[in-house]
Amino acid sequence: MSAFAGKWEKQNSQGFGNKVKDSVRNPGPLKPRLDLAVRQIQVQVAKLDSTSTKLRERDNSIFGKVVSSLQKHDTQHASVFANELAEIRKMNKMTQHNHRTR
Repeated sequence: MSAFAGKWEKQNSQGFGNKVKDSVRNPGPLKPRLDLAVRQIQVQVAKLDSTSTKLRERDNSIFGKVVSSLQKHDTQHASVFANELAEIRKMNKMTQHNHRTR
């Protein structure tokens, strides 16, 4: 019953005037905020680079397994590895695309 009563009570929220003042107010010096943004972007780029490297290594490994399976005429395993390889290449393409758009 208290949840129902809570919905009907008026809550103390900021008024429209206060919201406008907060959005117009100067948030502080620009240089520290830009430096923080640049550092955050650099961290994300480093993560993308790391992920891309790991995906390329995994791509090479699984490609070798596909080739090996085909040489052994094991089409079932080759098909499974090929599907996994396709998924890895999709993920790598996404990380490379996001990395290049910076």
